[in-house]
Amino acid sequence: MNRFDVIIIGKGPAGISAGLYLKRSRYEVLIIGKDFGALDKAEKIENYYGLENPISGKELSETGIKQAEQLGIDIFTCEVTSVEATFEEPYRFKISATQGEKKQEFLSKSAYCYRKAEKNTSHSRL
Repeated sequence: MNRFDVIIIGKGPAGISAGLYLKRSRYEVLIIGKDFGALDKAEKIENYYGLENPISGKELSETGIKQAEQLGIDIFTCEVTSVEATFEEPYRFKISATQGEKKQEFLSKSAYCYRKAEKNTSHSRL
């Protein structure tokens, strides 16, 4: 089983950006996503910070992923099938994902809980 400091679900601009900042802060990062979502379908993006000229959503996604890979971030294209969390210290997350017939599991080394989550509420946050 692979272990990471941080596991990000979603490889769109927010997930990739978060991964970049975390990696630069010396965390071991994994990003999991099945596709680029709506960004992949965007023909032209022209109101995005730092872009001089319009580019397609696919180009923006590919540029972000290339930058993340150059920093050594692991990126898996697969679908998350389950997320398990422990609610006692040490807090941990176990994520299961599939890519076709191939199944993988990933485990966070530890997680930080900014407030004690109640097990029976749908609005608790970790």
